[in-house]
Amino acid sequence: MPSTPFDKNIIPANGLMKSLPGIIGIRLDEELKYYVILKEHSMQIRKYRPFILAQTIVRGEFNVARELAMKRLQHYLHGHNDFRERIRRTTPIFQSRGERLSFTSCVNDKPQEESWIMGIILPSRFGIGNMPHPLEKNIKLLKIPSLIVASRRYSGSNSEEVIDKQSDELYRWIEKHPKYKIISEPRYAQYDGPYVVPIFRRNEIQISLIETDVPQKKFH
Repeated sequence: MPSTPFDKNIIPANGLMKSLPGIIGIRLDEELKYYVILKEHSMQIRKYRPFILAQTIVRGEFNVARELAMKRLQHYLHGHNDFRERIRRTTPIFQSRGERLSFTSCVNDKPQEESWIMGIILPSRFGIGNMPHPLEKNIKLLKIPSLIVASRRYSGSNSEEVIDKQSDELYRWIEKHPKYKIISEPRYAQYDGPYVVPIFRRNEIQISLIETDVPQKKFH
C-alpha cells in the first residue's frame, strides 16, 4: 500500500525518542477509560465514561484532510488555547466522514463536498468548568455522554477502503447481538502516531449502541 502524506510527517528527534516505547507496542498516553461488556476475538462491546472532545472539520480528500485536521488540533494542544497550556492528549483520536462526529445519533444529511471531522479527547482532569478553550475558531469543544460502543480492532495503515471494510465487518457482528441497537455512524479510532510500525498500530472502528432490554451497569 502506498504511503500517505500523514505517514511522511517528519518526526523531530526528541519526539522520536519519546515514541520508542510505542514503536514496540507500549503506549504511555492516557487512554479513555472503559470496561468491557462482551468480547469475541477482535470485537468488543464496551462502556465509556463521559469525556470532553475537541473537534474540527476539514473539507477535502481523506489523507489531506487528516493531515490538516491533525495539525490544527496539535496547535491547540501545544498552547494555542486560553490557558496557554500544553495539553497531553488522551487516546484515541476519532475521525469520521461528514460535518460532525456521530456518537449518539445517525447522520443522514450528506455534505455537498467531501468533508472529514477529527476529534481529540481532553485528559480526564478537565471538565465543563475548567476546560481550555481553543483560540482557533474552527475547533469546537463538546461534552460527550457515557456511551455503549461496539468496536473492531485491527492493525496496519488506514485508507477509506480499509475503514469501509472494517465497518462492514463490525456491522455484521452487531447484527448477531439483537439486544443492541445501533445509534451512530461508524467512526475510526486511532491510538498511535505515524512513527509506529504499521503492524503494531492499534486502530478501531467504533459504533455507538443502546441496550434494548438489559439495565445499564453503573461505574463503581
